[in-house]
Amino acid sequence: MYIKPAFIDDLISKTDIKSVIEEYVKLEKKGIHYWCSSPFTEDRTPSFCVNIIKQRFVDYSSGISG
Repeated sequence: MYIKPAFIDDLISKTDIKSVIEEYVKLEKKGIHYWCSSPFTEDRTPSFCVNIIKQRFVDYSSGISG
């Protein structure tokens, strides 16, 4: 199944990634990003970063991003 890039871009523009992620974890604002402990590992230090400008996240503990 192929998803057109225009559809993905439209979906991203209509979705607030911070609101979606906050349904699962508590985010804390530090500078221009939001941080929390990794939801994918047992790491207890803030290693999960949400960038609301780019509508992306990075988990530095597990290497998962999206």
